[in-house]
Amino acid sequence: MTPDAYTVYIAIAVTAVTVFATRLAGYVGGRVIRLDGRARRIVNALPGCALAAIVAPAVMRGSPLDVAIILGTLALYIWSGRMLVSLVLGVALCVVSGHYTAGSFAGF
Repeated sequence: MTPDAYTVYIAIAVTAVTVFATRLAGYVGGRVIRLDGRARRIVNALPGCALAAIVAPAVMRGSPLDVAIILGTLALYIWSGRMLVSLVLGVALCVVSGHYTAGSFAGF
């Protein structure tokens, strides 16, 4: 069963509104809430949580290629200290490895 175009557009709109609302709430909350003590520790842990949430599903596949991707992404983050670069590289490599292991690159 495939969804019709109307349902897909509604899903995209609801997702966009939800993402925008959570970003706006985070921005407003960041202006209002003082970061001291426990809140500061939570905010400091968020980049690592984002990295784990995006790249760690590759652990579930557990292939040597996935382990290499995770270790490479972690090494890049430790070496450069740049979360965005590490996330982009980790996600890109996970997508490529998923296509590779599924046989989508058989023509290359």
